[in-house]
Amino acid sequence: MGTKFDILDSIALTLDKGITTQEKISKSYKPTSKFLWSKSVLSLDTVITDSYKNGPNTRNFLKQHCGHKFHFSIPFMNFMKNNYGKTLQDAINEWHRLNEQRKRKISKAKFHQSINSTNIFGTFLQRIQV
Repeated sequence: MGTKFDILDSIALTLDKGITTQEKISKSYKPTSKFLWSKSVLSLDTVITDSYKNGPNTRNFLKQHCGHKFHFSIPFMNFMKNNYGKTLQDAINEWHRLNEQRKRKISKAKFHQSINSTNIFGTFLQRIQV
């Protein structure tokens, strides 16, 4: 069994191409890059390769540049897997964009929740007056 991102990729491959066995899925793609994400020194100019792997080295680098709240998310991992040739600086910018987008959704949800609770109370008050 792989990571949740490997599983997500397997599901997407099955849906897109009709490949259903793990054997066929693992034979379908082999990275061409020999870059070792676990051992190499990373910089803002490091190019994202098709052999990208998230691990302690990558996580520490991204935490250093994104802040202590950095975490891997599915949208961010999709960016990393689908943007070979871009740099880690581009990835950091994308993480900040996704994080701001997530914060706006949370704020919007809290606002709607407060509106709903107000509406419920308003409905209750209307029933009392009837």
